[in-house]
Amino acid sequence: MFRVLRRISVSFLVLSNSAVGLAYVCACWLPRMDPSEWRHAGFLSLLLPYLAVILLVHGLLWLIVRPWGALPTLILFLSTLETLRQVIPLRPGASFSAEKPAGSLRVMTWNLRSFTPFEKDFLADGEVIRHGFIFDEVARFQPDVVCFQEFTDAAKAAGHDPVEQLRRTLGYRYHFFPGDDLFKGPVLNGTAIFSRHRILRAGQVRYPTDRFWDNEHTLWADILWQGDTVRVHVMHLQSYRFLPRDYRMLGRMEEDSQGGARGLLLMYRKLRRTFVDHGEQSRWLRGILDSSRHPAILCADLNNVPGSYAYRTMLGGGRDAFAERGSGFGRTYISPQSRWMGLLPTLRIDHILTDASIETVQVTRGRPRLSDHCAVVADLRIPENE
Repeated sequence: MFRVLRRISVSFLVLSNSAVGLAYVCACWLPRMDPSEWRHAGFLSLLLPYLAVILLVHGLLWLIVRPWGALPTLILFLSTLETLRQVIPLRPGASFSAEKPAGSLRVMTWNLRSFTPFEKDFLADGEVIRHGFIFDEVARFQPDVVCFQEFTDAAKAAGHDPVEQLRRTLGYRYHFFPGDDLFKGPVLNGTAIFSRHRILRAGQVRYPTDRFWDNEHTLWADILWQGDTVRVHVMHLQSYRFLPRDYRMLGRMEEDSQGGARGLLLMYRKLRRTFVDHGEQSRWLRGILDSSRHPAILCADLNNVPGSYAYRTMLGGGRDAFAERGSGFGRTYISPQSRWMGLLPTLRIDHILTDASIETVQVTRGRPRLSDHCAVVADLRIPENE
């Protein structure tokens, strides 16, 4: 009886391991394809870290049952080591020193959600925007350069201009915040760059197609640092446009399975369409990055996880600061509107990417639940400048 059960268990393990291994290989390689041709490949990049964990469990089970059975799993991991290193860097004891290492440039990127506190969907009419909880976090890290997505000066009319607070109170003498002209009126919204070092030149890059008219534009700034020029880009790829009612439909799935299924289908379609948009945006922006004559640093909310097409396109032959010096899943997004999305540990969609010539000394994330995104902070160094 024991032998029969053992054979059944081994057969089941073989089938399960084969299925997971095949899915893992597809998740590693298909997201490299153009999303307009492989529209479902983007979903595999979301599943990749979970498939890697499940595959690891299979390998451990094989070590218990038949050690040689773990060999295919080991070969799979070795053949996809570079992908694994980007998706789940494992670096025990990785720490971050508040004191910036000598000769390094400290860079922060952060999606502020227009200064909306985490527990709120939107600010109520007439409610004053308060910046203190954001600026305290900036002051805690004291970065040399801060790049923001979803920045706004809407509180300026009430005497709380965030640009002036950053300049006068926090010491960011130089900034570039042209606004996106997405909404008519005196309020500016969009991406922004603030620097303690002199900005020599700066520009705003607009998408060449009207299809992305309501997307935040990409900014670049040439910053004088240690006698050399470094180009800093800040960008924000298109949002998936999940609305509060979409999350509410999913949340009621247990009570209304039909309505929940409709909500799930709607979100699936939004994801699939946005993967295609991200592919087009990232290819065009990659050309902008390649045109730079200076060492480049990219601060981005890509709305995409490591392993995705957009991430790989924007990374090019460069480096990911978190993959270089971070450890673990490194989640940067926590949904305040969806309980199940709020529990996902793998949504690392905010990135600091650099040219291959720039090395990362250390990296960390800011405190969660200030915005729906965590800040990412990295100390960077150009070896030639030492």
